[in-house]
Amino acid sequence: MSTPTDPDSPHRQEKLLLASPAGSNQPAKTNAEVLLYPVAQSEIPALARLYMKAYKGMEEYGEASTDQAAHYLQNIHRFCAKGFFKAVIHGRTAGFIVCDPDWYEPGQRKVLEIHEVVVDPDFQGYGLGGLFMRFAGAMGRKHGRSMVSLWAGEGNRRAINWYTRKFGFQEGRRDGVWIHYQSSIETVLGQQ
Repeated sequence: MSTPTDPDSPHRQEKLLLASPAGSNQPAKTNAEVLLYPVAQSEIPALARLYMKAYKGMEEYGEASTDQAAHYLQNIHRFCAKGFFKAVIHGRTAGFIVCDPDWYEPGQRKVLEIHEVVVDPDFQGYGLGGLFMRFAGAMGRKHGRSMVSLWAGEGNRRAINWYTRKFGFQEGRRDGVWIHYQSSIETVLGQQ
């Protein structure tokens, strides 16, 4: 797997190959070509359906309906269009990431904020989430950021364990059921 060299080019299509990580004893589900595309506003309804599918079983952290998910994604597209990308594998949208390289955290300089990492359950286990995280890290590095931050629902233990164990995210403040996490760009990029 490689990391894109210009992760926030607004008109770029990036070809990547999902394969077993270096040093891994477990093969990826398949060697698959991944195409990353910037998301157009017209694609939001389809991504809202994917969002609802991915949040199944964790509805308390997602939106209540597909219409509400579409409204939410339209709003973040307005503010984060340069960081809203979808992944296509075998002609199907396999997931998407929304990140913002110009996010301010209280008391800090700008950080790369990840708003969403959504992977279609049919494509989980291919390494797509890791590809998205390294993509975000590369975007943050390009913009001179030293930290990546995100929020996770306190009951989403699978995601929290993945963020903390694989990418070195550290727990920070809380806001209701939401927990804020941060990691360094270099730690995120160093994980294969």
